[in-house]
Amino acid sequence: MSLDLRPCACCGKPFSAKTRKEHQKAFLNKVAQAFASDPDLNPTGLGSQLPSISTDNSIPVDMDGQGDFDEGTSAFADMSLYEEHTPSLEDILPSVEGLRRNPPVTIEDWPDVEEDTVSIASDVQDVDAGDPNRDPDFIEPTGSAPLDPSNEPLMTDEEVLRLLQMEYGDLDDEEWIDMYTRTISTKDRNTLRLLATRLRAHFSRQTYDDLRHGACEELDLPSEFVAWRRLRILSGLETRAYDMCVNSCCCFLGKYEEVTQCPFCKEARFKSDGKPRRLFRYTPLIPQLCGLFQDLEMSKKLGYRVLAEQQFEPEKILDVFDAEHYRSLRATILDPESGYHFFDNPQDIALGVATDGIRNRLENILCVGVIPGPKQCKDLNSFLIPLLDELLELESGVECPAPPTPDCEGLEATHDEGSQRNQALPCMYDQSDLVLRTHQGLLDQLQEIEAARTKTARQKLAQKYGLNARSIFTRLRSINLATCAPYDAMHLFFENLVPNMIRHWTGKFKGLDQGSGNYEILPEVWLEIGRLTSLVARLVPSAFVGTLPDIAQDEHLYKAEAYAFWALYIAPILLQGRLPETYYEHFLLMRDIIALSIQLEITHQEIDRLQKMINEWVDEYEL
Repeated sequence: MSLDLRPCACCGKPFSAKTRKEHQKAFLNKVAQAFASDPDLNPTGLGSQLPSISTDNSIPVDMDGQGDFDEGTSAFADMSLYEEHTPSLEDILPSVEGLRRNPPVTIEDWPDVEEDTVSIASDVQDVDAGDPNRDPDFIEPTGSAPLDPSNEPLMTDEEVLRLLQMEYGDLDDEEWIDMYTRTISTKDRNTLRLLATRLRAHFSRQTYDDLRHGACEELDLPSEFVAWRRLRILSGLETRAYDMCVNSCCCFLGKYEEVTQCPFCKEARFKSDGKPRRLFRYTPLIPQLCGLFQDLEMSKKLGYRVLAEQQFEPEKILDVFDAEHYRSLRATILDPESGYHFFDNPQDIALGVATDGIRNRLENILCVGVIPGPKQCKDLNSFLIPLLDELLELESGVECPAPPTPDCEGLEATHDEGSQRNQALPCMYDQSDLVLRTHQGLLDQLQEIEAARTKTARQKLAQKYGLNARSIFTRLRSINLATCAPYDAMHLFFENLVPNMIRHWTGKFKGLDQGSGNYEILPEVWLEIGRLTSLVARLVPSAFVGTLPDIAQDEHLYKAEAYAFWALYIAPILLQGRLPETYYEHFLLMRDIIALSIQLEITHQEIDRLQKMINEWVDEYEL
């Protein structure tokens, strides 16, 4: 009886099916050991040693960025080569870093944040349980998570491999190796296109399966779980998982690395089986930046900063690169010996850290982590430490191995933990001659808070200066605490000012009545304004605003976008003749301030006029 001898994917020698299965099992055991024992496994050093499987239009990708490749090149595996050289299992380990649990950080200490001080110096509070904007409550799973693709974030590397074995158990040896090779095939391209469509269209896993088993059946696409794993292997990008408080108070790293219960809410860190109750996932920034430089089209877009400088007009502000903060950084000398300034190198990148409130398209955002809700974190620094580690590394310069740009050193990262609030009693300042805060002045105030001997004294100073704690980003040389935090128009205007003015007009502002004024609108008049508002939506294209409900009865449905459209375009019409003339003129001034503030281009003369308009509006508001 003749045996079915076929080349083994591991060593290339002809073996029977039974022997090939034994080699396959040994290979998988090696993979599991590599994931479990070596978190620093080089993500690019071994991939090129894997044999390339013969597929249509396969393109070997050189992850080190050395040399070029032809778009039409195909890769073939000449099994006869293995007769002279049999690679060991160590030579064919997967070129994937794997999930890293609680990797060490270089910054292990930062200023303590006292819980009482958080409520004094921060405007961010927990969202009420009945608020529709509240995140869903965290439901802590009991027992071990089932071996299911939907639970991938909770799975260990060994469990991932077991699930892959369930998916690929009946496939040939070569297809097991295909899972870990760095060779992009036509099937990979089709798979990644469908994944991209799923992200853009937000359709369900069931729809994904319907497509791959229906209209896309001939493409032989893998399951969504396998597709995501394949994407991670091709990109070499893996997340880091850190233990965190079950109530989102802090992340257990640095000075919290050894604690077994939350220092704020006292909840236990681990379950009875020793596993963490909740995880914070951090996606490293540097690999994401390097990945952008590997794409020729994206690398050209990354040169926008240099293009903006070339088109700079002193009298106009079109972008952040025209504004005072960036221009001052460009004039700051970092190295007196060489005369090097911030961003002198055209390949330097200016980064902005946006924790909330700055509206950008998703494709223009590099997300490094999401702090889960629904409760607000107590120590934001603990979640930002992994990012600061990378920012300090970027500040020193990081080589990006892929052309066309060899490095991406330098950055400008903006973040300020301080919040500036008014005191319990209004402070009447001259609006045209305000005392401006400086970077050194803020550092001196923080030092004074930290040097206070008692908790009560620290709280009083925190309230006096409107500061919480020293920002960890002061370690970056590009940070100026007085200017680094941009104005948050979304929250300042459309989540704060406009709703507060509505509360004034309807007599619901912090329990205060109109006193000697007469700015309140009668309830029946406000109901009519709401009714007319709801009729506007059918006449306005959706490109201008999504929904525009009855603002009198359904204001809880309003988001920043709806408030903005209502204040800019609807309210000037509906409030005329219904709001007393003096207050109507005051509202129109507010509307003009908002319109001028959010326009795409502004001159320095317009900025001066805007300052006078704001001063006038504030003076009239406080009368």
